[in-house]
Amino acid sequence: MDDGTCAYGAAGSFTFGTAANGTERGPGYRQVDMSLFKDFHVWHEHVFGFRADFFNIFNIASYGNPDNGIGDSSFGQITSVRSPERQIQLGLHYSF
Repeated sequence: MDDGTCAYGAAGSFTFGTAANGTERGPGYRQVDMSLFKDFHVWHEHVFGFRADFFNIFNIASYGNPDNGIGDSSFGQITSVRSPERQIQLGLHYSF
């Protein structure tokens, strides 16, 4: 602020803060999932199906919001990750 006051300081008694909606932004969230599947016709109506599901396939780390506790020693630091690690799920089915 131009007047030398801290934007994150404690508000005075019986007063509202001056921050407007949407003035603070945290890190974005991104996750890419993908599925691959193939059916193999064995004999007449007999079919083997294979499926592979990939969750967060590129292993993108989406960080959590910064600590907003004004009295914390970790104020403003990002200490968590919101997105899960890459996971792969395989499936096989047989239809007759």
